[in-house]
Formats: sequence, C-alpha cells, structure tokens
Amino acid sequence: INQSIYLSLLPLLSVFAEHRYYGKSNPFGKDDMSNLQYLTSEQALADYAELIEYIKQDLGAIESPVITFGGSYGGMLSTWFRMKYPHIVDGAFAASAPIWSFLGEFPPYDAGSFAKVVTYDATQEAGASVYCATNVRKSWDVAMNISATSEGRKQVAEAFQLCDGVPLDSSSMVTELLDWAQTAFDYMSMGNYPYPSSYMLNGKGSLPAFPMRVACEHMKDANMSDNALLQGLAQAVSVWYNYTDDLSCLDYRKGVNPETQNVGELWDYQFCTEMFMPMSRDGINDMFFPQPFDYGYAIEDCKRRWGVEPRPYWITITYGGKDISDYSNIIFSNGEYDPWKGGGVLKNITDSLHAVYIDGGAHHLDFMWSTKQDPQAVLQARSQERSIINKWISDAYEKKGRRRASPTTS
Repeated sequence: INQSIYLSLLPLLSVFAEHRYYGKSNPFGKDDMSNLQYLTSEQALADYAELIEYIKQDLGAIESPVITFGGSYGGMLSTWFRMKYPHIVDGAFAASAPIWSFLGEFPPYDAGSFAKVVTYDATQEAGASVYCATNVRKSWDVAMNISATSEGRKQVAEAFQLCDGVPLDSSSMVTELLDWAQTAFDYMSMGNYPYPSSYMLNGKGSLPAFPMRVACEHMKDANMSDNALLQGLAQAVSVWYNYTDDLSCLDYRKGVNPETQNVGELWDYQFCTEMFMPMSRDGINDMFFPQPFDYGYAIEDCKRRWGVEPRPYWITITYGGKDISDYSNIIFSNGEYDPWKGGGVLKNITDSLHAVYIDGGAHHLDFMWSTKQDPQAVLQARSQERSIINKWISDAYEKKGRRRASPTTS
C-alpha cells in the first residue's frame, strides 16, 4: 500500500494478513488441493476478524480504531469486512474492487465491460497507437484463417515462437492459444502503470511503463498485411509472456510464471464456487473475438475441473449486491485504465460511501508506491482518501470516548 496514505495516520500498527491458501498460508501444505472447500470469502473474513481481536487483546489496544485496506479481490474483502463486522472495523478502503460484477444485481452487470476497457487502453484516447485496437481485432480472424491448414498452423507456431513439442494440431488448440494470447492484453491493461512495475507478475519480474502502449507499438501501422498482423499479435503478446526478454520459446499451456499461475488456479476454484463473475466479449464493442458468456458451459466446466458446482447468486445474496446504502465508512476508488471498473462503485452512494475516480489510473494505482511519474489525479485521490480516513479515525475515538464516559445504570 502506498506509504503516503499511512504516513498521515501515524502512530499506527500496520498488519498485512495473508489470505488462507494464498502465498505461504497453506493450511494443508503447498501442494495439497484436496481441502479447498475451506477457501471462501466468508472463511477469510472470519480469519481476519479473529486476528484483529487477538492483536488488540495482545497489545492492550482494545479501543484502537481499525481501518481495512484492500485492492482488487482484497478490496472486495475490505468492503465486505466493514459490512459484516462493523463492530470490529471502523472503516474500509476498497481500491479497484468490482463488488458489482455478479449475477442477480439490478441493474445487471455488463459482462462485456472488462473487455471494453481493455480495448479502450489500446486506443489513442488512452495513449496507445491510433490503429492498435483495430489491428488487434483483425488479427484473431487472421490467425484462425491461417490455422485452417497444417501448414498454416506451423506458420502460427513460428510466429508465436512456440517451443518444440508444444502441439498445435487442431482448431481447439488454436483457440486455446488465442485465449492465452488475449489474456496478455487483460493483464497489461490492469498493469498499465506509468512506470515499470512487478505487481502483475507477483514480484517475479517487471513490466515496462504503460505495457499496453508498448504492446501496441507492434500493431501501430495502418493497412497491415495478414502476415504483419499475425507477427504483430505474437510480438504484442510477448511483452507479457516474455517480460524478461530472454525466453527463446513460449508455451501457451503455461502461465506467465509459476507464482502467477498458482494464484490463477486458486482464483479459478473460487470462481467455480462463489466468485461466479460473468465475462463476455463480442468483437464489436471490444477488440477480441466473440465469446458470449455461456452459463451452462461454465457450470459444467467447473464440475469437470474441480468437482464443484458454482453458487451463481451467492455473493449477491450474502453481501447485498447494489443494495448497500445502509452501510457506512467505505471508500471505493477506481481508475480510468482499469478493466475492473465496470463492476466497481463509480459514484458516491451516501455521505459516507465515497467514490474516488482516477483519470489515467490502472488497477488500484492509488495503492502503489509514490513515484515522480504519478499523474496529478492519483496525487489528488490519495489526498482525498487520507482526509476521509483521518475523519473516520477521529470519529471512532470520539465515539469510544463518549462510550467510556457514559453513566452506568443499575
């Protein structure tokens, strides 16, 4: 979390609590995937509630206010923590938290919103080259058409520099390759920061500043030939998958690195249980190929891969969907370049449910370390966020003071 947000809140105790099953918090061992039924948002929130109560008791800090911070899924948890445990948490900061991206909400979530923002990041309006989004949209059909023959699939494999032994023998494998390729644009959009960053790579390397713009340099020319489109798509994708710039070949069956792949697998399990967030692409309002959200297929696929059946409406039932006006003391921040903003809270709901919008901001940019490259919008956002949080803390101390001074009755 950005240090400037903390420094204004001194003195404080900062606690970074890892989510069960992620990182080193493996209750049944790193490679044991047989007890994932305990991997839920409700269990994680209960963990944090127990931890906070223990720390406050241990330090003799019973009256100390507690503010939760979280970005992305962590921002969703931060929001839900304040909702479910208001007696433990005095306020919540939720950056890039798509709490409104589930089924059963009204108005309904736009499942295509994620892909629309990824596409926006590949346009001139977001600082990318003029023809990038148009060329990327064309490139999928080009790759599919070339792949219609075995000779064409060899050409595609060579363009993407697939390793020896990586098969590309069928249309389903080509689709898998293109799914893998489009994932690169998703991550580069989320990590479209104004400076090199290791965040999207789980600290195992760095993407360049504005990686989407860098990728778009390979798709920048007008009237690109089919071969140029194929080569350009492969080179754009390699900005993500070959971030070290030293790989001699790639494998579309693997993630960008083991750490990121492991996180992705655990999240996939959560998608298949409670975090059932629909996502679609249509190739018209975005730069991808048509991929409507198939509810039935998603459920059957979860059964096949994990042996579980999703609870599609559980998050909306559990946490209230868009009906949250009765809650208080939550900041929702979202950025212009972040594809998750489509499921985020973009406008103030009440005087104590605040929305902060960051022009030129990617995935929770306001949580990142301060740099000279920070846009003015994020500096202003952090200032606003600090002011709100300071008020929460003052109000909490005042409330606790009044409670201590209240007369007893008999």
